[in-house]
Amino acid sequence: MANYLYLQIAQRIEEHIENGTYKAGEKLPSVRSVHEEQGISISTVLEAYHHLEDRGLIVAQKKSGYYVSGRRRNKEQVPSQVIPALKPESVVIDSLLETIMQERFIREVVSFSRAIPGNHLIPGKILKRNMLEVLRIDEYEVMNYTQLQGNDHLRNEIAKRSLGWGGMLTAKDICVTSGCLEAIHLALRATAQQGDIVAVESPCYYGFLEAIQGLRLQVIEIPSHAQTGIDLNYLEDVYKQYPVKACIVTPNFSNPTGSLMSESNKKELVALTTRYQVPLIEDDIYGELYFQGTRPTSLKMYDKEDWVIVCSSFSKTLAPGLRVGWVAGGRFRQSIERLKFMTNIAATTVAQLVIARLLEAGSFERHLKRMRSKLFLQMTEVQAAVEAYFPEGTSISHPQGGYVVWIELPEKVSSMELYKVALQQGIGFTPGHLFSTGMVHSHFLRLSCGSVTSEQTEQALKTLGQLAKELIANHQ
Repeated sequence: MANYLYLQIAQRIEEHIENGTYKAGEKLPSVRSVHEEQGISISTVLEAYHHLEDRGLIVAQKKSGYYVSGRRRNKEQVPSQVIPALKPESVVIDSLLETIMQERFIREVVSFSRAIPGNHLIPGKILKRNMLEVLRIDEYEVMNYTQLQGNDHLRNEIAKRSLGWGGMLTAKDICVTSGCLEAIHLALRATAQQGDIVAVESPCYYGFLEAIQGLRLQVIEIPSHAQTGIDLNYLEDVYKQYPVKACIVTPNFSNPTGSLMSESNKKELVALTTRYQVPLIEDDIYGELYFQGTRPTSLKMYDKEDWVIVCSSFSKTLAPGLRVGWVAGGRFRQSIERLKFMTNIAATTVAQLVIARLLEAGSFERHLKRMRSKLFLQMTEVQAAVEAYFPEGTSISHPQGGYVVWIELPEKVSSMELYKVALQQGIGFTPGHLFSTGMVHSHFLRLSCGSVTSEQTEQALKTLGQLAKELIANHQ
């Protein structure tokens, strides 16, 4: 009987989760407290919690405890994969994007549009203290340019950190940029010329589409799944049919779906890259923001012939206003450095010095541990509110890290129409059609979980869900 005691405990906890006694994001009683209150051995309680964790009902947070997961167990509830045209197209960005970018500065709007850390996630005191220390040590150094590739100290620290995700980079491999998007721009300019074809995930971050439009390139969208990422079968078919000059992929917690590629798929993607010799531009800006386990690897880990260009920044992990990113250009390193010199001599010096200090002292990693825990809870609250208040037939992604969730509404609901009425109620989000060149994601939307607080989340999403239900009723 003792062998099955853990199952009885697990079943009781599951019942409490199902009936709402324990809500999504809520912390469960500690292992020790269950042991003391119920007279059950610690090993049995741990076995029960591990059983619930394996089933996706709870999630362990290191040094914090166990929390109720916000994810549904029904895998059919994941947003569907949409198949785009699979042919070269020109990019035309909807002017709505400018409105959404300005929305972040309107205090009255509860914004789920911004995939950036809110003030409560930014380590302001730590940044301020280190900035003052940098200014105290040498106020003149911070007022001058760094070398073209960036500050040596920072590049060394980034290279050391790359060992943890399989990058095996050296300081020489790295060029510091003014954010990740500049790194993407440089990578595109180094690999493609006007009129060339670039492959992207569908849906993909609208900033990539803006960059492609600005450089007058063509785009082919490759279907991507909300859980597993880019569809490699479609990608290879496109490589066989068209002279693709570059491919942009976010393998770790992509924007907007939050998908995470498996290790086998990452390895296969790099193999395709090498076989067809198509430069692979990896956006790894969210890789550090995993919720549990270990940091997911970079595509660079499997890159033996230097076809992978890694792009990242500290905008999502520290503060967007620092404007410090970096690129490891692989075989395109020299071209990227030359383009960097022609475009922007150097990223801001003081921010580079501050970040280098945080990395070296271990402050960055300590901050990340706290940030991951908070982000997980915020995302869980968003998922729970969507599942509670949105119309029947809504599905939502369940990322294992990052900032964003991808939502598929019933087809009768236009996310563009919903955005307009929601903004009048002081609620902002990003309509799905902005993440592709056509209208294939017109009933999808993205919610970012980084900027909103717990106090704002439930009421705002309750209102948003009600507005979506009203739109359905109006179309019947």
